[in-house]
Amino acid sequence: MKHRIVIAGTCLLTGLAGVPACWAQPSLVDGEAIVLRCGGIGADESTRMRAEVSMYALTLLYATAGGAYLADVHTRIEEPLGGRSVEAPCGPVGQVSVPEAGTYRVIATHEGVRQEHWVELRPGGGATLSLRWVD
Repeated sequence: MKHRIVIAGTCLLTGLAGVPACWAQPSLVDGEAIVLRCGGIGADESTRMRAEVSMYALTLLYATAGGAYLADVHTRIEEPLGGRSVEAPCGPVGQVSVPEAGTYRVIATHEGVRQEHWVELRPGGGATLSLRWVD
């Protein structure tokens, strides 16, 4: 029997850099979860997160069509068949870890404009998805 635990999202301040970072608390199914880590504010954090692409199933990049980075984009990652999901305000970089390979849905909404993408992911797969909105 699968048990589902839903925990609210939480944002933390990283102590050393004083840069806000957000880790969304996922819904759990049998203890396995999708994890969404958000950040990338400031050159050092953005560079580090971009260098870690191969460690995550998916790296999300949020920007306007003109190239300006976006933060605070409502983001939801779902695995519909497995019943797992996670959501949080995210950007300019989001990193997603998944417990197993499969088809996942990415839903991102900025200023009322929603994007939806279906992606094939696997743990540590190194996929990237650039999400852009009209300026």
